[in-house]
Amino acid sequence: MLKKIIMNMRIITYLKQKKDSTKNGVFEILFKR
Repeated sequence: MLKKIIMNMRIITYLKQKKDSTKNGVFEILFKR
């Protein structure tokens, strides 16, 4: 049970980081123009 929660937390954190990095990438592209 606890292992499952930890796995879910890791996945959520990973997805959040991915989303943030994608957002940052978009901002970089927009502002470099």
